[in-house]
Amino acid sequence: YVLAASPRFLEDDGWPGVSPRVFSDFYNALQSNPSDTLAAFMRMQGVQDLPRTSIPSDEALRAGMEVLSEWDLRETLAKLQIPAAFVFGRLD
Repeated sequence: YVLAASPRFLEDDGWPGVSPRVFSDFYNALQSNPSDTLAAFMRMQGVQDLPRTSIPSDEALRAGMEVLSEWDLRETLAKLQIPAAFVFGRLD
């Protein structure tokens, strides 16, 4: 089982994902003010206080955003030879 993970994070032709515009806006906000951007994001997830020590390094944030923007595992998953189930929530 895979919970709340998608083989392609970004929306494209025929694939429901995060809008590239929303992703770009978030990435830009993350670059200019990582602590406030992450705190706002975590509040949206129900976490009220983000400890200062919980903020990843700029390098880690960039690497994570790069993965989300570039990885596309749809073709790989189509070739998977074992049973797989993806379970998503309403906002995943």
